[in-house]
Formats: sequence, C-alpha cells, structure tokens
Amino acid sequence: SGIHNYTDDIDIKDTAIISHPVTQQKVVDAFINRRMEFKPGTKFSYCNSDYYLLGMIIEQVTGKTYEKAVRETIFDPLKMNHSGFDFIHLNDTSKTSGYIEISKEKQVLNYSVDSTVYYSAGGMYSTTGDLYKWARSIANKQILSEDSWKQAFTPRLEKYGLGWWIDTLYNRKYIYHSGGLIGFMSFLSYYPDDDVTIILLNNFGNYGNNLAPIQNALSAIMFNQPYSLWENHTDIKTSADILKQYAGVYRLNAEHSLVVTFKDSKLFVEASNPKDKLPKVELHAESESKFYIKEAQ
Repeated sequence: SGIHNYTDDIDIKDTAIISHPVTQQKVVDAFINRRMEFKPGTKFSYCNSDYYLLGMIIEQVTGKTYEKAVRETIFDPLKMNHSGFDFIHLNDTSKTSGYIEISKEKQVLNYSVDSTVYYSAGGMYSTTGDLYKWARSIANKQILSEDSWKQAFTPRLEKYGLGWWIDTLYNRKYIYHSGGLIGFMSFLSYYPDDDVTIILLNNFGNYGNNLAPIQNALSAIMFNQPYSLWENHTDIKTSADILKQYAGVYRLNAEHSLVVTFKDSKLFVEASNPKDKLPKVELHAESESKFYIKEAQ
C-alpha cells in the first residue's frame, strides 16, 4: 500500500505507553498523516499498519470486535482453546516469558506490550498444538471458500499472496509466514504437495529476527537434503590487513545492500535499507574468510 509501518516506530522509550491499553485512534494517528513510502501497488513492503486497518475493517463489516470475530470464525470451530489476545493478563501455567537477550552471562526480559497496540497486526498468542489445528484447516481448505483460499495462495509482488508468502524450497512448493515481536518469534510453513507442516515458536528475539534458517534446516532433514549441524563459534585473532580487504558495499539487489566498514582494527556490518533492521554490529572472525554476528546466534 505504501502506508508507513507504525511498528517501525515502537521502541523501549515507548514502554510507558505501549504497556497499557491504547485506543485505535491513537495507533492510526501514528501513521495516518505520514508520507506515503511509494505509490500503492507499485512495490511490496511488509506493513503492520495494513493489518491493523484490516482488523478495523473486520469490525465494521461484522459489527463485532476483532477478537470476537476471530474466536467465532477460527478459534471456536477449530477448537483452538489455547489461543487468545490479552497475553499480559493471561493466567496460565503454560505462559512463557519473552527475552530480548539471553545467554549464560546475561538475560534481559522483554518489555510487555499490550495486545491493543498490536491488535490485528500480531496481538495474539497461541501454541504449536493450536497452530497445527490452524495448519490442518489450511490443508483441508476449511473456514474459507475454495475461491478465497485460491486468492490467498496466489503470489503477487515479491511472491506475497493475501497474508502468505508462496515460494519453492528444495524444488517443493511451500507457503509460509514468519512473525517477530519484542521477545518472541514464530514461523509456520506448509508444503502442500507433501502435506508437511513445520511450526516454530521461540521466546527470544526482536523485530527483524527470524526463524527461517531453522525452518530451512528442518526442511532439508525432512526432504533428505544436505544440512549442517549447529556449531559453536570461536573467535580468532585476524590481522588488520586481512580485515581491511572485506570493507565495502555488498549489493544483494536494487534495494538491499550490506555495508562493511573497518574501524579500530574491527569489522562492522549494517544494512543500507532501514527496513532490513540490521543496525551496525561487529563481524567476528572465526577464520580469515568466515565471519559471524553474535547478535544472530
């Protein structure tokens, strides 16, 4: 649509606001008067503002709250009894905490965000069991009409359909979607020709983090493709002359590049496009030709 993505502006400095219920108007005001990022229909850019507006449209069409519409249309028919919206006030022994950072040395809990802030753009909790019920409804073409499912899984710009990416992996068609909020990540993929579903939930991460590498590795195992086991990284001392050779701009495509810089005998990398959400971080050498990012471990 070209509408500004309002969640790009949410940060820890907003905790006092986003940890409490907010009105729809307050959220809409955060993007309604922002400059359009491009002419509608000419480009693709994932936008939570669009999903927020869709929730409001559902309320207008059904005459019900978004939560009630989802429960009556999806949760109740599929018996998704462990899914809901108000995660902050959820009283359940299965409830987990989200972490922005977690290691042996340091654990940083996420700051709570009220479900009204994310609303129909991600203000929902669930379990792998419930999400599997949702995945089976996709496989069996339930809930929606045949024509609606066809529209949803028809790829458009950047291979995105109506709420799903449609692509191929290991020469197999698959439909998928990832999610990432403050302290949590998710990934659901379905291979229709093989009737294989992979569901991943993680209580660690932030915007921009992604479980795609794990999904891809599990898919490789499933379809007997080559894969690598997880390895612990070990830093080595590398000379400044070698590190300097890697400084430069690495172009991925017309809109996305990685900028590698050398400073104080260290290498740093950052994304040229803010939407890639890779800030300037250090590249650590585990050989003279192989580097990794500690933040992505």
